[in-house]
Amino acid sequence: MVMSRCRSRSHLPSMSDSLLEKRISYAIRYLQFDASTRDLTWLEAIESFNSNADFKLPELMVLIHPRFMKAMDLDTKLLLGGDFIPNVTNGQKCRSKEVWGYECPYINSKIHVDHSFPRSRGGATHPMNAMYLCDNHNLMKSSDVHMYPWENLELNLEWIDATLEKIRLTEKRKSGNYPDIPKLKKRLD
Repeated sequence: MVMSRCRSRSHLPSMSDSLLEKRISYAIRYLQFDASTRDLTWLEAIESFNSNADFKLPELMVLIHPRFMKAMDLDTKLLLGGDFIPNVTNGQKCRSKEVWGYECPYINSKIHVDHSFPRSRGGATHPMNAMYLCDNHNLMKSSDVHMYPWENLELNLEWIDATLEKIRLTEKRKSGNYPDIPKLKKRLD
C-alpha cells in the first residue's frame, strides 16, 4: 500500500485565499508604481500619486522609499529612526501567523524586533511598525512585500503620515515646495 506524501489542503494551516490574493494584489500594485517612478523625483512621484484617484496604500508606500530620501540628500536614519533593539527578552512570541498564516513551530527561539513594513523600503522605526519574529521567520521575511500584512498597515497609518510629513517639511526647507499629499484615511474610506 502506497501512502500519499501530500496532505489535503484542509489539514494544513492556511490563511484565506482572499487575504492572500489581496496581499499579492497590493504587492503587485506597489511594485508597479515603484517601477514607474524610478526615473522621477519625489515631487514628480507625488504628482503622479495625486493625479490617480485609484492609488491608495500600496502606491503611497512607494513615496516613503529611501531612494527618494537619498536623492534629496535627506538623512534616512533621522527620518525613519534608528534600529529596533535587536533581541527581545522572554515573554514574546513569534508573530508568524500574521505574515504566513500559521503558528511558529520554533519553540524557545530567539525573538527579534523587526520592521513590519521593511526598513529597506521606508518602514519607520516606530512601535506601530514593529513586529516580533523568531530569527528563522525574521530571515525569511526579509524585505519581501508579497506576504506583507497590508491589512494591519491599514489600521496603523500614523507612522506613514508622520514619515511623509517629515519629508514634506524637509523638502519645503530645501526648495520651498510643500506638496499636497491627501491623508490616506480619506483615500481608504
